[in-house]
Amino acid sequence: MIKLYSPIFLLLIVSIIFISCAEQKTELEIPMMEEKIAQYAETEIKYDESLLDDNQKIVVQKLYEAAKVMDDLFLEQVYSENNKIKEKLKSSNNPEDKKVLEYFKINFGPFDRLDHDSMGMRKNHQEQIFILRI
Repeated sequence: MIKLYSPIFLLLIVSIIFISCAEQKTELEIPMMEEKIAQYAETEIKYDESLLDDNQKIVVQKLYEAAKVMDDLFLEQVYSENNKIKEKLKSSNNPEDKKVLEYFKINFGPFDRLDHDSMGMRKNHQEQIFILRI
């Protein structure tokens, strides 16, 4: 009888270990992402509007709008899966994915720009995209 239950017992132990490791990994990833995000400084670019006439203010607004379009184009050019990844992160309720989305926006994709464009933050997807659970 002991031999019959041995494989089941072994399978149970291995399953518990894997589940335990997965939970520990998630707990460690949020602080890791916060540390990576902290490497960047949020910057607000201001200008003295009083120096511009009404037409110049319109030009500045149009330039800002054009820059947003350029951001979207760049995101698509850098990696064709970026929009798919971004939407999955946006729709996720996982707090870890919210941090990942913040880092994704900073880097315009799954590439760590401070680490020579590596994709090595987390590789648990068939396409090895980076830190996503797609």
